Amino acid sequence: MAELGDRVLDNVTAFEGTVIGRCEYLYDTPSVWVLSDNLDKDGKPVEVWVTEARCTVVGHVSST
Repeated sequence: MAELGDRVLDNVTAFEGTVIGRCEYLYDTPSVWVLSDNLDKDGKPVEVWVTEARCTVVGHVSST
């Protein structure tokens, strides 16, 4: 289970980033909101929602 602040890798798309949000529903798979270190063409950080089951935790970002 990915926690807020964890670094995760999406095993399907190879998208990697930091979990900044989490969403759970009664009858659906939990999802995590992942913020990449990369920027899009407009210079904004790339953010995606990913099904948690597709993710592997690869580290944790320190809050200090």
